[in-house]
Amino acid sequence: MREFKTRDEIGAWLNRGLHKHPGCEGARATVQYELLEPDADGCNWSRDLIINYGRNDSVVVNEHLSPLFEEARRRFNVRESS
Repeated sequence: MREFKTRDEIGAWLNRGLHKHPGCEGARATVQYELLEPDADGCNWSRDLIINYGRNDSVVVNEHLSPLFEEARRRFNVRESS
């Protein structure tokens, strides 16, 4: 069963995990929007992220962000209100 979190909470979870990796400390990912219908895997939020790499190397950030992102999509669904 997926946990329900706001887009901000999912983004914070992604960023905490990302910031644990050297070379990713200044990067930030933001979840864009909730889907009207869950996708084939049951996830109800978009694969679209806004990624601010800051001064970090985008290759290093993407290397660490990708598995975190996939884990978040397996674990969480969006609820827009608290």
